[in-house]
Amino acid sequence: MDIKVLKTKVEDAQALLDIQREAFHDDLEKYRDFAGSPAAETMNSLFQKIIFAQHYTIYIKGMIAGSIDIRRISETHYVLNQICLSPSFQNQGYGMKVLKMVEEMYPKAKKWTLKTQKDNVKNRHFYEKAGFILIGEEKLTQQLTLVEYEKTFG
Repeated sequence: MDIKVLKTKVEDAQALLDIQREAFHDDLEKYRDFAGSPAAETMNSLFQKIIFAQHYTIYIKGMIAGSIDIRRISETHYVLNQICLSPSFQNQGYGMKVLKMVEEMYPKAKKWTLKTQKDNVKNRHFYEKAGFILIGEEKLTQQLTLVEYEKTFG
């Protein structure tokens, strides 16, 4: 598979924002979380992530296919803040390969954590298949409860 994960360039922002809006549209409609949903993110907010965070663009077969946003908690603990693949690249094994590539990019990481929607069976299955273990949950609104996952290494 021809997959690359490279530091995001500012000029990729519009394409990435379009992919986010497409990929997270159904979640935005369901949860009405206009403050936190990637589908409602502003260009300015995405620029901030690109400039100041560890934000990567996922390329598949030479095309921009999505992004991944990582937060450093410590030298050995990182948060997978967001992974986003265009729906046209989902359910083909790319997400699992991207996660593996990202883990290899951070060899000092001993712990990865993330949060996803409690009732999003597809996401939860994906993360559990990747080795993440459920460690907690947090109710944000009447409609939205997040679950927290953790994956540890050696």
